[in-house]
Amino acid sequence: MKGQTQVLGYLIIVVVVAGLISSAMLWGVPLIQKRKDAKRTDDVKNFFVLLAKTIEEASREGTKETLYLNVEGMFELYPINYTGAKSGEYNNSIVFKFLTKSPGIPVGTDWIPIETQNMKESPYAVSGLDTAYILMHKAKRTATDFEIEYRLRFRSVMDHLSDKVYKIILVGSDAKTLKRSVSQSVTIIPQRTYNQTINGITYIFTEVKIVF
Repeated sequence: MKGQTQVLGYLIIVVVVAGLISSAMLWGVPLIQKRKDAKRTDDVKNFFVLLAKTIEEASREGTKETLYLNVEGMFELYPINYTGAKSGEYNNSIVFKFLTKSPGIPVGTDWIPIETQNMKESPYAVSGLDTAYILMHKAKRTATDFEIEYRLRFRSVMDHLSDKVYKIILVGSDAKTLKRSVSQSVTIIPQRTYNQTINGITYIFTEVKIVF
């Protein structure tokens, strides 16, 4: 009888411990996944902030740079003269899309700007007040996950001291074709700088080639 009582006691302990482990896994695993997803989203955001500033610096200094992003996803380059679907809105942009279980940002169809509220072009984007780029993101629900999309677009900026407009132009291997890649690196190669007069205003364009 005493032996049966001890065995029963051990079984109760095993059941209680198993229950505690199960509860810990039930709450702990989703929390760990959520933290991993949050880190991936932060990594992508930080990468795009760095990418924007690196492209600006490369356009000024003429230096070639390569950046690496340790997040699985899809890069897209929409060159300045892109003519396919989403043309107009996406032209002169670099996009990165990735899937996550926890979006960490509002889910919807609208772009949410990062670091700037002014998403306009020259003359309403002013050198010294506004960045030469617009960084934005959005998230949407898929059948099983969420898709987060980051987009970096370069715009025209007015310099009122010289009355000139400056713009960084993103180009790829083809001036009008969307380029997609699952590569985790982006190489920035400065090209030519040239002037063009449009409606009496001098525009200074700097081409930067993007290679995935």
